[in-house]
Amino acid sequence: MLRRPKPTDSEEDLLKEQERFLTSGAPAAAAVLRRPDKRRGQNGENGGNRKDVVTIEDLPDELPSLTPAPPKKSRFKASRVTFEDEDATDRLDKHDSHISTVLSRIVERDTSCAPISLPVFTGLAFPKVLRRSETSSQVKTKNGREESTAVLLIPLVFCSPKPAVVSGPSLVSGEGLQGPDSSGDTMRIHLENQAKLQAMSTAEIQEEQRKLMSQLDPSLVEFIRSRKARSAVSSGSSSAQATEGSSEEDPQREAEDAEDLPVKPQKEWVHMDKLEHEKLEWMRDLPSPRKKGTKKAMQARFDFAGSLIPPTENLPTHLGLHHHGEEPERAGYSLQELFLLSRSQLIQQRSLALGTLANILSKARAGDYGSVLRGSVSSTLLDAGLLFLLRFALDDGVEGVMSAAVHALKALLVCTEDEECLDCTFSWFLGMGSFPMLPSSQEEEEDDEDEGLDEIMKETPKEKEEKKSDYEVTRQDLKADPKSVFQGLLKMKLLPRLRYVLEVVRPSPRVVQDVLQILTRIARHSSSSATQVLECPRLMETVMSEFLPTSWSSSPSLSPQSVYGHPLPSAMKLLRVIATSGRHACARLVIVINKLRLIAEPSELLLEQSEALGITAEAYRLWAVAAAYGQACSLYTDLYPALVRTLQSVHRLLPSSDPLASLQIQRLSALVSLLTQVTHTAGCHQELQAGVVSAQGGESPPPPPVSWSQVAGLQASLLGHVKGFIKNLNSLVQKDNSLALIPVYLVYLQTFYHHLSRQVLFPTSFCSLETLHELELLTSEVLLPLMRHSVVQGLMKNLRYARFTRDLTLTLYFSSVPLGPETTPNLPGLACPGWRNRPGLVASSSPFPLLTGLGLLLKTITGIHKGLSSQFADLLLSDPVIGYLRSCSQATPALSHARAWLLRHEHLLLFLLLRLAQRLPEVAKHSSLYHQVALVLLPWLLPGNEYLAHELLSTIIFNKDFISCPSPWSSSPCRPKTPSLSFAFTFAPWCTHFGSARTNAFCIVLAEERILRL
Repeated sequence: MLRRPKPTDSEEDLLKEQERFLTSGAPAAAAVLRRPDKRRGQNGENGGNRKDVVTIEDLPDELPSLTPAPPKKSRFKASRVTFEDEDATDRLDKHDSHISTVLSRIVERDTSCAPISLPVFTGLAFPKVLRRSETSSQVKTKNGREESTAVLLIPLVFCSPKPAVVSGPSLVSGEGLQGPDSSGDTMRIHLENQAKLQAMSTAEIQEEQRKLMSQLDPSLVEFIRSRKARSAVSSGSSSAQATEGSSEEDPQREAEDAEDLPVKPQKEWVHMDKLEHEKLEWMRDLPSPRKKGTKKAMQARFDFAGSLIPPTENLPTHLGLHHHGEEPERAGYSLQELFLLSRSQLIQQRSLALGTLANILSKARAGDYGSVLRGSVSSTLLDAGLLFLLRFALDDGVEGVMSAAVHALKALLVCTEDEECLDCTFSWFLGMGSFPMLPSSQEEEEDDEDEGLDEIMKETPKEKEEKKSDYEVTRQDLKADPKSVFQGLLKMKLLPRLRYVLEVVRPSPRVVQDVLQILTRIARHSSSSATQVLECPRLMETVMSEFLPTSWSSSPSLSPQSVYGHPLPSAMKLLRVIATSGRHACARLVIVINKLRLIAEPSELLLEQSEALGITAEAYRLWAVAAAYGQACSLYTDLYPALVRTLQSVHRLLPSSDPLASLQIQRLSALVSLLTQVTHTAGCHQELQAGVVSAQGGESPPPPPVSWSQVAGLQASLLGHVKGFIKNLNSLVQKDNSLALIPVYLVYLQTFYHHLSRQVLFPTSFCSLETLHELELLTSEVLLPLMRHSVVQGLMKNLRYARFTRDLTLTLYFSSVPLGPETTPNLPGLACPGWRNRPGLVASSSPFPLLTGLGLLLKTITGIHKGLSSQFADLLLSDPVIGYLRSCSQATPALSHARAWLLRHEHLLLFLLLRLAQRLPEVAKHSSLYHQVALVLLPWLLPGNEYLAHELLSTIIFNKDFISCPSPWSSSPCRPKTPSLSFAFTFAPWCTHFGSARTNAFCIVLAEERILRL
């Protein structure tokens, strides 16, 4: 039996079913008929081309109606009245609206006597244009005669009560008549007008004048009156004398004008028969700029590189910096002129203006205009609508203009020096995390539109927001909210547009790098911005597929035309910054964590050496961030051989003068930071495993996939590296590299020994006596030689420059650079421009990273082996440290984004020095100094440092060994009495930094408890 075809049947199954049907001989359900094509003249009997017609049995030729349709009726049929004997033609003529009904009243005039004027032959290339004003429209006068309006109007305006008879018309020449006897007709009309005027009385003339005045255009009346006045003034002599004088003066005037012209026109030049002096004035030489300076403020002008042009500088005109705008003698373009050119119809002008704005923003961020310009260039441009200008330019269809807009947006948002500083401090303690670059928002003004309405009638804030356009929302945010530069860009759909640029436009390598840096800066703004970057449709997929591929071919040149299909360090850095925004964002990136397979030797990556070092360093940093969350630790065992090979390359470091040395140091520092985080995670394995066992099937966090035994063997190798670095301090070639790597290794050793003391359940891993002996060897062979080395002593002497200025701003010379005029509140930064050329916290001459790593390790060692505390007294009693503490005891720092990331490291160093002093009895003579530093430090702790506040209150501030006379609450010169409980409330203001009422109450209760114990 035959079966019906199924959707799952293949072509072979259908062919087999067809063959079975044909062999069975069963009748077909449909028959094919060939009907003749009537359009081609075919009939049923003839052959020819026939079409296949499918017919089905029992199918009617016409489709039956589904429902009986009602008869159609006309709406106007009932209103019409018709008669049987009425003719249809008459009825049609009655309702006809043909054009003949409109033009039926046309009266044909007799034109047999009308003169026919032929065009006059002239020497011009084209006939003279006949103006509408020169034609005479016939109007009827009082007497019923038809006269020319153009002829009657003008004499009536200028007539007097008794006009004098003149030889000819003064205004009407008759040139527009173009007749054979035009002058005679003009004179005849003039005589008729004169006779008519003489026959009229003065009252009639004035009446006609009033009528004409009411009908004419007032501007035309003023024009005629001014012309009459000029003619009356110039008519001082007879007409003959005037004609002779004019004929004599015209050549002389033309000669004088020709001498004054900047360019003498030639007869061969087209359209130069009539001179336009105003236009020719632009061809004169520019006036020389002022030679002396002035105290008066002048408009700033810039060249194409963004450099400010002094008003007294005389530049040549071939540079293209002169134009026909304001101050044509001055070279350069102002900001207003650049804004105007950026919206020009010419592509070159738009690209040039946007490129110049990008250069100006870059130099403004670097502080090049701080001493010569009044105000902030960035703030001025933002107030003028720069964000909208750049966003509109991103939608330009020309790739060159779009690329210039991306470069300008990068110059506005991204500070390269800030990113370099954050990369250098990544391997420091607490350097992995950073404060969001999000300024404190200002409260928006409430809208008064809904006042007086019921609560039900008032619109919700969400409804109001939906009604506003993107431009209105962004404009309002820019005025009300200082953080809205990034929020405004996000509302203007910047992320989808950047995704389109990367995915569809596929621009040049420079534009790709700029887009990736912009995305990185947006991700640093806040965790919500990072989430939007991560959730933008197809954005991260495009970045990872195009710029972080798993396989690629080597590039034949050092500067390829396209970077698509090649891994980029900036793309890996974007993933790392998004991962630092939160644990959940990092967990979403763990899915694509196979990109960490890029961790290999730079020579094996088929990339240029600098790019290979950069991509591996960023891969290590991304892995370190994930390991800090307890994620991606399973890759440690898989990639352990590659990590060991990289550690063995420490002895092959490049000299400090090599350009690639800094990249190699960053790569090795990122690897040690990764091992530090893995060690920290492995140290919690035993504790979490015990929690799972005690939970007995309940909810408990699972232990990490890496255990302590898998990381314990790295300590010996890294300790050997530290000893080698200390020896290399005597080498001028490797000194800077050793100083950069020693703090990172000290942080690793602190993490190792901190978690080693917690492995109490493994006797083989932690033996008290062996650990104490190991710490003694570490102190005698590593720490003491390091502290007493002349290079380290020289670094510590730099602490004497630490002080605080009178303007209540932090002026440790590492962070004392005041905020320049280019620092805008809605674009917070780290104030790092020029950090390589001045002393700073990140500079090579800064002792902060070394002292912080050393303080962390000493705090851990003295906590395990208390007998070693006295060996480190020389550090706390040294003159640089004592001088630094004295300057800090009188400080009043100011909080800002440019100083928060510096204050965090400085607060940690001060806390470590205080904790080390608390364990040393040798510092008793300076106890009041340490107590005063603790009191100063407590109110200025930053969010996230609540544990430091607890430690200070518990160990230093209310410690009787540190409270010496006189004290704020003591009435005795020798022994403090019981302080008042109100002293506890003096510590409440610092809690506002944390924004937690619970923390505030906790600290007050703790302070009261400590006071009562005194």
